[in-house]
Amino acid sequence: GFLEFDNNEMLVKGKVNMMDGRMLVDGTTYFEKKPRLLAKLTCEQIDIREFFRQAENFGQDVLVDKNIKGKLDAKFYIKAFWAEDATFLTDKLHVLGDVGILNGELVGLKMLYEFSDYVKLSDLRRIKFTELHNFMEVKKSKIYMPAMFIQSNAMNLTVSGSHSFENRIDYNVKVNAGQVLLNKFKKHNSKLSPQKAKKKGWFNLYYRIHGSLEKMVYGSNKKRVKRELKNSAARKRRIQKELIKQFGTIVSAKEPTDWEDVIPEYEEQVDENDDGQEDEVEFIDWDSER
Repeated sequence: GFLEFDNNEMLVKGKVNMMDGRMLVDGTTYFEKKPRLLAKLTCEQIDIREFFRQAENFGQDVLVDKNIKGKLDAKFYIKAFWAEDATFLTDKLHVLGDVGILNGELVGLKMLYEFSDYVKLSDLRRIKFTELHNFMEVKKSKIYMPAMFIQSNAMNLTVSGSHSFENRIDYNVKVNAGQVLLNKFKKHNSKLSPQKAKKKGWFNLYYRIHGSLEKMVYGSNKKRVKRELKNSAARKRRIQKELIKQFGTIVSAKEPTDWEDVIPEYEEQVDENDDGQEDEVEFIDWDSER
């Protein structure tokens, strides 16, 4: 790699083997009255646990290095800004990312314990997935995640939402109802084989999880969740378009067709007189099994 100074600009470009993988950096720092950084970062087969550890878990304690395993392939386009006194301007940080994790695991993630109570799954202490892929955006101190399909040993679900730097969350979750019901009567899958997307005979359930991490609110709200999942597609397209401009070809992951609603009474009906208001939130209180 190389480091080059040109007037008030510092250019850094190169690659380094690290964390059992490789990282490529291409960035420019502008030493102006208010400094700024533009950078492209590519991760190839990085150990994601070590990545989180060395990044000090990105200053948060929700998903930490002890909670995640797998190989990270990712591309990030970063815009960072500082004030005249060199104070980092968190609200102006803007990051676009294309993130993929292969052969991953979520281990001991306490946030999922709360969700397991809600859908009454017996054990979510160790979730294994073959592949997870999505785009992400950091903007105005929030992390935005467009809809992504997660296929795991515990269940299949689609998730979208936002997570603020102050740990305020707003997630939309689509869960395969058939798998949820079956898992009430089955022991934890010791083989940890990801479940296939189910279609015939099943329907999907829609939940919103929001609030603070200390006091999360869970509710069933199909109309809102389906709308938010659909609307997130626009953010995904915008992120992908910009990343293609910066990096070239970017792969777009799609939800399997076997993950669509198939029972007519659960299909979304378009109401021409819909005033845009949310359905009344339904709360479910199921006894939990640990």
